Amino acid sequence: MQKLFLILTMVLCQNYVFGQDITPQYFDVSFNKNIIIQNDTALTNLFSTKKIIAIGEATHGSKEFVYLRQSLFKYLNANNQTDVILLEFPQSVAFWLNDYINNKISLEQIDIICKKAKPYYSKEFFNFLNEIKEINRQKNIYIGGFDIDQYYYLTTNRLLHILSKYDKQYEQKVSNSLQLNVFTDTLLKYISNYDNKEIKNLISSVTNYLNSVKNVFTKNDYFEIEQCLNQYSNTYNYWELNNLKRPYYRDKVMAETIANLSNSFDKSKLLIWAHNNHIRNNDNGNKRLGEWLKEKYAENYLSIGTVFSEGSYRVWFNGKLSIKYLERKNCGSFATYFDNFKRSYFLIHSKDLPEKIKAIKHQIHDVGILQVYEKDNANKYTLKPARDFDMYIYIDKITSYDL
Repeated sequence: MQKLFLILTMVLCQNYVFGQDITPQYFDVSFNKNIIIQNDTALTNLFSTKKIIAIGEATHGSKEFVYLRQSLFKYLNANNQTDVILLEFPQSVAFWLNDYINNKISLEQIDIICKKAKPYYSKEFFNFLNEIKEINRQKNIYIGGFDIDQYYYLTTNRLLHILSKYDKQYEQKVSNSLQLNVFTDTLLKYISNYDNKEIKNLISSVTNYLNSVKNVFTKNDYFEIEQCLNQYSNTYNYWELNNLKRPYYRDKVMAETIANLSNSFDKSKLLIWAHNNHIRNNDNGNKRLGEWLKEKYAENYLSIGTVFSEGSYRVWFNGKLSIKYLERKNCGSFATYFDNFKRSYFLIHSKDLPEKIKAIKHQIHDVGILQVYEKDNANKYTLKPARDFDMYIYIDKITSYDL
């Protein structure tokens, strides 16, 4: 796979007309083969004022969104602005990714782990990891996660891996306390076979035990242990809620995790990669990760949404991985506005959009990890451009990961 890099350069105000509005200044974005990202003072200054930069994706299964993340991170890292990447993964998975970029585990091992994270499992994602691995030879890069482990087993595997480095008694004790059939079963099975109070008691038991022997572990290992124990608790709380409350709780936990990691890396800005819907500043009363962070960090939080006109993506549909396509004719009014510029890619401040575009609600293409219906309306969401994101990256056409 050819490595594509993002060029971000400031261009002069162009006189493209949409109705009666003249387009203001924008950053031009383009992909090109084997080109190092060009420095741009205005762009560097913009990023330098932010503590957290969140870049969204409109699908979980398209190549261009990986290229954006890879390129933006390399740009920020080259300008000494960040060495921390936070992904929409459980923290337990991110610990494995850190092991890989620090040459502690093999590509085969990380391949097995990432297969359980289907949206990211692709050649593009592994290319990204290998790029970070190379950078890590000169700079210490940290890959973190902030999502909930909704199935317990990822957390269990990582926790036992940490304990396996010490006296066998600790791993054995935890294994016995967890009753591993509960914490490694699939989600549907443990919900039907186990009482939630039983699960809560098991979490409490192992937490109390590991806290009582915390002095045995190194500082780094105990940090991981604490993260795993937090994930157990968050997973339990998540499934105790009804379907309407789970999204709110999940995004709240993700925001808290990011804030805690921000405190741990106080000298670095954080680059966050997640779905558009998570990082947006507002979601019509459904409080998302981005809204929590905007309240806490104000102008130090920058959200960048992605918009595309057409293209293919990989998604779970009817119980299997499938490649689907969204057509340009159904791309929605916001992407249609961008289409008037006749450019493949660009980035624009939401504050610089024409007033008539800011003032109305728009629909854009949007696909999560699961697609239930073939209907086009199932793959859109509504936004107000100036309210919901600080900036937008427009991509004319996206392409799916290979199956």
